[in-house]
Amino acid sequence: MAFYIDSHHLPTLHHYKHAVDEFNSIKPVRGEPQSMRRLGKRSDRNKWIRKEMIDGIEVYVAGLYESGLIYYYPTHMEITMGGWDTMSTREFLRKVTGKSLASYDRSKHIPRGYMPPDEPRIDQFYNGYSIHANEKYKFTYEGFPMEPDRHPLPKKYSVNRKLLAEVRKPFKEFYTYLETMYKLHGEGVPENDGQLYRDVYIEVPNKDKWWSCYISIAHRIARYKWDTKGHVQYVKSYKDMIEYVEVDIRRNNPQVLTVVW
Repeated sequence: MAFYIDSHHLPTLHHYKHAVDEFNSIKPVRGEPQSMRRLGKRSDRNKWIRKEMIDGIEVYVAGLYESGLIYYYPTHMEITMGGWDTMSTREFLRKVTGKSLASYDRSKHIPRGYMPPDEPRIDQFYNGYSIHANEKYKFTYEGFPMEPDRHPLPKKYSVNRKLLAEVRKPFKEFYTYLETMYKLHGEGVPENDGQLYRDVYIEVPNKDKWWSCYISIAHRIARYKWDTKGHVQYVKSYKDMIEYVEVDIRRNNPQVLTVVW
């Protein structure tokens, strides 16, 4: 469901009765189950509505491709993205339910690279309420959540520079080492000494491993270019090597974040 869909022919079904009437107004396609109808254009088999029994209740399910996305119960509706946070899924939900969807912009709430442990799981806002692509949610037909606690508000974080400086302090000398080694060896990538570290962040406190750390970082961030020796690896700048470590610092130290709101 990665592509945009044509939603012009899709009906908007605000209520259970609308789903029932829409289903009954569509003739089934020969060879397809009597419980299934094509939704919108008759030639489009990927958009559909079907009737099924769930816990003894007659429910109408509108779906896209293989995923049921909107469940119409007599008392309420349930919506899900079916694990597909895509343009086509969002457009289908928007058009068929008649409610708005807005993407959650993580970059506006959490500084780049950080992973706060209490970060709410949000992909979209459906009618103003947060949802996650892998979950199913109950709503009234007026668009209000029936389980409000399952729709957390996003949190905005900022970096406490004083705490971050304390975390970075043990790495300052290593950064100087990276700069010095880079100036000595140039942009070339040293030969693998057989000890490439996947997590350099853990090894830095041991100075005996700094040369292996340098080689590991160089190999991780190396680019390729053509020269007289052929297709060779190179490191553009020692600052790129420092940034490689900084990425790990941000990822492993969420305690430097403070909640703004």
